[in-house]
Amino acid sequence: MNWFRWYKKSHVLRTWQELVLQLRFGNNAYEDPVGQLTKLKQWSTVKAYQEKFEELANKTTGLSEDFFVSCFVNGLKKEVLAGVKMFAPRTIAQTMGLAQLQEETIEALVKKNKFTQQIPKYITHSGTSKMDEGLKLVGGILIWVQ
Repeated sequence: MNWFRWYKKSHVLRTWQELVLQLRFGNNAYEDPVGQLTKLKQWSTVKAYQEKFEELANKTTGLSEDFFVSCFVNGLKKEVLAGVKMFAPRTIAQTMGLAQLQEETIEALVKKNKFTQQIPKYITHSGTSKMDEGLKLVGGILIWVQ
């Protein structure tokens, strides 16, 4: 049972199946998962990045929590990175959670920004927007008219 506790501490495992496969087949002698971890970058969602990170992290042994946190943070997109760094997470679980929250915040702001860009910058004296004929100023309130 000691080997399992050690393995659990030094590997990020998501399922029992991954544990069995890792124990049965081990790492490829020609792979460099540590090097791949240090070069890994987020190109799409945090979730996709996290999955690839965990896949590589599972192939390593003896690395510290600080190492994993540093690698994960430094591979994030710039817009996600700043929001995560400001909280100075200490564990990889905290880091991954903050990255997810930061991404959700960015998505909400983008969605909000898309809506506010539809609101005209000025309204003519007749109440009709020159930018968008669907918006009207009625009694001091901006309404959408279709």
